[in-house]
Amino acid sequence: MSHGPRRRAALLVVAMALLPWACQRTPHESYNVLIVVLDTVRADHVSANGYPRTTTPAIDALAADGTSFRSAITVAPRTWQSFASILSGLYPPHHNVRYIYDEPLRPEVPTLSTILGGTGYDTGAFDIVPFIRGITGGHGFVDYVDIGHKPPTAARPTAAPSSPGQFTLPDAITMGAVWDWIEARRGKPFFAFVRLLAGHWPYLATPSQMADFDSCEGQDHSFNDGGWSTFGMGVGKKKHEGFVVSDEDHYRKRFYDPGYSPATIHHMIAHYDAALRNTDATIGTLIAHLRDAGLLRRTLVVITADHGEAFGETGYFTHGPKLDEAAMRVPLVIRLPDDFRGAKRGQVIDDLVRVVDIAPTVLDSLAIEPPKSLDGVSLLPALTGGTVPPLWAYAETEKSFVGIDPDAYIEGVAGKVRMVRDQNWKLLLVPKPDGPEYRLYDLRQDPGETTNLYSRHPERAAELLERLQPILAADIGGKNEPQLTDSQKERLRALGYR
Repeated sequence: MSHGPRRRAALLVVAMALLPWACQRTPHESYNVLIVVLDTVRADHVSANGYPRTTTPAIDALAADGTSFRSAITVAPRTWQSFASILSGLYPPHHNVRYIYDEPLRPEVPTLSTILGGTGYDTGAFDIVPFIRGITGGHGFVDYVDIGHKPPTAARPTAAPSSPGQFTLPDAITMGAVWDWIEARRGKPFFAFVRLLAGHWPYLATPSQMADFDSCEGQDHSFNDGGWSTFGMGVGKKKHEGFVVSDEDHYRKRFYDPGYSPATIHHMIAHYDAALRNTDATIGTLIAHLRDAGLLRRTLVVITADHGEAFGETGYFTHGPKLDEAAMRVPLVIRLPDDFRGAKRGQVIDDLVRVVDIAPTVLDSLAIEPPKSLDGVSLLPALTGGTVPPLWAYAETEKSFVGIDPDAYIEGVAGKVRMVRDQNWKLLLVPKPDGPEYRLYDLRQDPGETTNLYSRHPERAAELLERLQPILAADIGGKNEPQLTDSQKERLRALGYR
């Protein structure tokens, strides 16, 4: 009994020592979480990141009240791999979603939705089509709200009867469903995970929004200018095969040989920027609803993208085949709740971060222990005035299509280009019949990735390759790698491959 007072005194000392730490960590039950993933939005077209056009005023306002990470790197130039990594904090070789329309996340892989759902959160996934449902296999979220609205065609957006001459575009419909769901959950913490079409082809926007970005007198503001939006991508989904080329001519023309004039590319980019403005307006509307309802002050908001989009800078258009900066660098804005102790407002951080850092950052902010062995790390120290540790990023392409993509899939070789990079240097591993080809770029001096420095800087290449090798060694994939048909093998031989 004589040790009782002494023990209580010691416990009091420990408790006092932990008090500053505890004061900075609010119990997770009191914060909501909203993650909005913009499909196909490149970081350098977000006005918060310095883009000269005002494409994203609502996102800019969130960045001014939070932190904007200008060098956020995604894991793949495709939606399925990227969404799986955002939710799990794992790279594709570790969660094993490798292709679009691939096998979904395995139920045993912890995700933000399963973790938060297990701690009492209402969880909802929102999408215009059931992509998130497909990526997760329909498990993890309590509610899957697949809007079921057929996206309008490029030439004929859906008219809003109450607004003659204007259009109700899919992202506005999705965000309306998000607010309806949130409003029904007053008093209970929620996790809303939202996919918006945003910058995805065919770059949907209203005529008035188009007029803000293309002032040419007499310019056709329809969705048919230059022919770039009137033909499909030539790809589709096939049973038991996933993502396949359905029309080689269209695929080749859309991705590699469009023959667009500079005026057409200019107008294409105007459509893209107008589409971002349209989606940004829907974000602004939702944020206003949250603020008016008194919910924003208790909500952690994350805005990011799954991948970017190319406009011919490195020899191709759209996204999927390459790991260039246009496709891999995405916006990342994180706004902590109003009363989050130590939160810094209006920060701009240029240090490299990754989309796999989102899940551990959210969990850390909610004082929830993240799963072990995540590829991502918490960025909370940087959000509260600290620094980002030196990080490196991994990424991989989708499968390549034989005889069309310049870096073609070769039987017996993993059909993906791999990337590992740090703040300034990027190393690509490109599968070839006689062994991998390596490409090294100094992004400070060569942001367009035009000069391969692999032979000139072997020490830099070796450092990055050392990061890549454990990922390749632990790659749990393989069963989903496509096998070549006899006709594809014949085509490879005709192209000079053995």
